[in-house]
Amino acid sequence: MNNRRGEPTRSSRVHKTNRRRSLGAAVAAGAMVAVAMPVLSSVSSDAAVGGRRSIEVTTSSDMVILQGYPNRARVRIMAIRGGVIVGSAIKRVQPGGLIEMNHGGGADCWESARTPNLRPGDTIRTRIIGTPTIDTSVVRGVFIDSVTRDDTSITVTGHVQMTGRTAANPGILELRVRTDSADERVNVRPDVVASGGTFTRDIGVAAGEAAGAEVVLEWSNGGGGELSVAEEGPAEPVRLPGCPRIEAN
Repeated sequence: MNNRRGEPTRSSRVHKTNRRRSLGAAVAAGAMVAVAMPVLSSVSSDAAVGGRRSIEVTTSSDMVILQGYPNRARVRIMAIRGGVIVGSAIKRVQPGGLIEMNHGGGADCWESARTPNLRPGDTIRTRIIGTPTIDTSVVRGVFIDSVTRDDTSITVTGHVQMTGRTAANPGILELRVRTDSADERVNVRPDVVASGGTFTRDIGVAAGEAAGAEVVLEWSNGGGGELSVAEEGPAEPVRLPGCPRIEAN
């Protein structure tokens, strides 16, 4: 199976909130000018997330998770590609400092004309409204190429981009296989460094649990402020209920 884009498998949807925080109802707090607006020249696309905040992007499902933001604050969120805004929204922070975008549809949808089809090299930029606080994170090139299951093991192959602004290097590179009874975490950085960017790993699981396992490849910058994630999923992105149509590739 070769799944690089699209809605995560059922297990990913089930475990995502356990992997991060419990999902609350996202509250839409306003609207922003639609897609394809030029970004002001003063806006930097360099990655920088301050304080204890974090920006996580899952390219396989076009989901963005913000954590550590002030409770009840309104946050302007933009997806920027090549100096152009391809997605935007204004959302209110949920209790616990959380905002989730494009997770379940409805209130957590992007508010631009299209749902951005997020990819390596895109920049997620946030601003806490009424403050000068701006965070930016560049989406890194991490990919799950195939997942093969038998009764007691899962074999995962993948690759990462090693150079340029989308490089998942340096940083922490972790393959996670989560089942009903275990959460295996494997450091695959030595593999990709030795091979020039690819890895293959066999993960043992309890009998009967391979079929429902969540498989995730995650890069982080080491401080936890920036995360880029690839999950197993269908080859094409899936439009969530109530959300704008997904932009064309």
